[in-house]
Amino acid sequence: MPQARLMLGTAYTELGRRGEAKAQFDLVLKDDPRSVQALIGVANLLMQDGRNEDVVALCKRTLSLDGRNTQAYMLLGEVYAGSGRPAEALPAFEKAAEIQPKLTQNRLNLAGALVELKQYPRAETLLTEIVHEYPRFPLAQFNLGLLYDEQGRPAEARVAYEAEVAAWPRHFRARFNLGKVLFAMGERRASLEQMREVVRLAPELPEGHLFLARGLLHEAGSLDEAQAEVEKGLSVARTAELRTLGWLLMADVWTRRGRPDKANEALSRARSPAPGSTNTGRVHGTSMD
Repeated sequence: MPQARLMLGTAYTELGRRGEAKAQFDLVLKDDPRSVQALIGVANLLMQDGRNEDVVALCKRTLSLDGRNTQAYMLLGEVYAGSGRPAEALPAFEKAAEIQPKLTQNRLNLAGALVELKQYPRAETLLTEIVHEYPRFPLAQFNLGLLYDEQGRPAEARVAYEAEVAAWPRHFRARFNLGKVLFAMGERRASLEQMREVVRLAPELPEGHLFLARGLLHEAGSLDEAQAEVEKGLSVARTAELRTLGWLLMADVWTRRGRPDKANEALSRARSPAPGSTNTGRVHGTSMD
């Protein structure tokens, strides 16, 4: 009974038992290679494994069978958006929103791509509608905060990020961006509170440690703690830009300690070329993990 296998595969997926889920979907596809539900089920699993090319192939195969499959368009958009390709994500999200305009997640995904592409008026209209209808919808206020942030509207960005944090206290990405806005507005203590919470919620996030350290360097008597946070940030930094930031902060620490030799060594390491890059200005994201 294919429908039972599809339901079982979905249940296994929800439980995180991906191997068992894929086995059920594969059995369905063995009997019916044109089962769009099974194709999407497998695509969702591969998305979790980061197999983006396979996800794209499965979604395109699904759309060749069902040109109005919203899930396929959503997955395509998510792959492109997650790969830093918002221009390719936009038409997929637009199609999903066109087919199912009442599905709030479709409109939110579309708004996120519009923000990335700096199409601010249209993005603001969509996001304002969403937060008016569902003030606590996950990531709606966050994306509105990004929009205001990128337009140089810090007061409005702050309100949006605070609303996201109030609705979803464990959303560390919203807290990180809120902390940066507060720092820029001169509210250093409030910024430190947010960054401390970011570090508590996401100790593996190098930005949290590094920006907490930056804030601590503006506080008297916090040099030891600042150095410890820089060291933690450097230990988990995986990109050139974040490592550069970390070594620049370390140079500041050693300068304050009266160790020009160590400061120069840190500056030298900051200038050393290394692969990779990342955005240390704001944390973007389409999920709250």
